[in-house]
Amino acid sequence: MTAMDPAVTGEPGQAPTEANRMRAALLAAVSHDLRSPLAAATAAVSCLHSHHVELTVEDHDELLAAADESLDRLIYLTASLLDVSRLQPDLARVRTCHGSPRVRTGPLQCRR
Repeated sequence: MTAMDPAVTGEPGQAPTEANRMRAALLAAVSHDLRSPLAAATAAVSCLHSHHVELTVEDHDELLAAADESLDRLIYLTASLLDVSRLQPDLARVRTCHGSPRVRTGPLQCRR
């Protein structure tokens, strides 16, 4: 994604605004958080499904547990994203904390 990408700037050819940069950073973070458990679950299930690999009972159980844990994480993340998307736009604020975007609800409060 480049600085001149309409997804970042909102309009072709415009300089990106801070809010749009934050939205892009949040999208990048969320994309990573969703892809990680999906990739882990896919890898575990693919290994279980493979006829070319002989698995011990322990390996089989470990792969099932990994897939189950990853899918639980994916369900939690998806539910959280859907909850955030239902918030009224004026109640959700995106701000930077230690270099990573965070979604906060309600008025922003600064800690000293």
